[in-house]
Amino acid sequence: MLVLLLVGSASLMAQSTTDPFPSVDTYKYADNMTIMGQVRQNGQPLGSGTIVAVYCGDEIRGKGTVGNKNGRNNIFYFMVYGATNGDPLVFKVYTGGKTVEVDQGLTYQINAEIGKENYYYIDLGLRGDANGDGNVSVTDIAVVVNKILQLNNPSYSPYGADANGDGSVTVTDIGVIVDIILGHNSNAKPGNTPEPQ
Repeated sequence: MLVLLLVGSASLMAQSTTDPFPSVDTYKYADNMTIMGQVRQNGQPLGSGTIVAVYCGDEIRGKGTVGNKNGRNNIFYFMVYGATNGDPLVFKVYTGGKTVEVDQGLTYQINAEIGKENYYYIDLGLRGDANGDGNVSVTDIAVVVNKILQLNNPSYSPYGADANGDGSVTVTDIGVIVDIILGHNSNAKPGNTPEPQ
C-alpha cells in the first residue's frame, strides 16, 4: 500500500509543469492590461503545460499557463502590470522544457484588453525556418551556416535555426532542414506557414 502511494505521488509530480519564471510583483504597479491568446508552433496551438510570461527589460510583468478556459481550448489569459503606456514588452514561452523569447513589438497599454475580440497569437515559427520568412528553404541552410561560422545574419530566427529543438544551432540542424525540404521530416513543412484560424 505504501509503495502504491509513493509511486502514485511520483507519477503526479512528474506530470506537473515546473514554472521557470519568477513571481510577478502585482503591487509594484497601479495599472494593468489583460491579454488572451494562443501560442502556435509549426502552425498548431500549444496545449497545457506551456507557460507564457511577459517581460519589460529584465522585469517580469505578467504570466499565465495555457489551458482550457470558458469552453475555449489551448488559450492563455492573464494580466500584465505597468504604469507607462508604450513600454516595450517581450514574451518568453516555456514549452517542452525550454524557454523561447519572442519579440512581436507589443507595447504596454493601460487598461487595454488585448485579444478580447480576436486572439493574440504568439508565433514561435517553424522549426527549420532560420531566417523567419515563413518558409523552410535552402536559404535557411545558409543562415544556419552563417550562425555556426559566427558571420552576420541580417534576419535570424533562433527558434527556427534550432531545427532539431536541442537548444543549440549546429551542423545537425542543417541535416534536419534538408530533411524538411525533401519532405522526410514531419517537424515542419516546406512552403508557407499556415495562417491562424
